[in-house]
Amino acid sequence: MIVTSLSPSPATLYDQGTIIATSGANAGQSRTIAQLSGGHVYLLKVWLQPVAVGDAFELLPGCDHTVATCQNTFNNLVHFGGFPYIPPPELAV
Repeated sequence: MIVTSLSPSPATLYDQGTIIATSGANAGQSRTIAQLSGGHVYLLKVWLQPVAVGDAFELLPGCDHTVATCQNTFNNLVHFGGFPYIPPPELAV
């Protein structure tokens, strides 16, 4: 968990995104963001080295691969590459 003052809009903007350490013992390493909530960045995997006060990070937004997120959050529906209207194998009879 990393504490931040960031409050994105929409609140789920960085869920499933990437965090990259730009300074400190973990510089150059990246991790997947599980969730950014209440000023805390929660990661799927911990850093290899301890995070110190003053370490800097770059956060990249995540995508849940839905049409709504592509259109409403990123305004990039023209490049949407998903298949939202194909049923899962269990329902394709």
